[in-house]
Amino acid sequence: MKPRAAYRRLFSRGGRRVSIERRVANADPMRVEGVRARIREATDEEIAGGIRSTERRVLILAEDVPAGMLPLVTDDAVLVDGLRMTFTQRPDDQTHRDGEMLLAIAGVVSSA
Repeated sequence: MKPRAAYRRLFSRGGRRVSIERRVANADPMRVEGVRARIREATDEEIAGGIRSTERRVLILAEDVPAGMLPLVTDDAVLVDGLRMTFTQRPDDQTHRDGEMLLAIAGVVSSA
């Protein structure tokens, strides 16, 4: 199975649909809906390593994010079930790649 297909399968099995929102000065926010993502709570080891218990790990399927929204930045938000969670650090767009092809974007988000 090719890497892109493997990622699609991973997200279809355990992912959910979210929206990504970017605030724009003097304009309406840019929003992309229906983005596939996997969201999980931080593990005990991650909390001991400095992540707060209110933060979540998110993995976003890159092919659902239009090129005009890339790269995702710290002030971007993930909207899910009426909750707005903002990236607490720059999202990682280097780890989940197949050569030059971006497969997924990883990040830490917080609603607090």
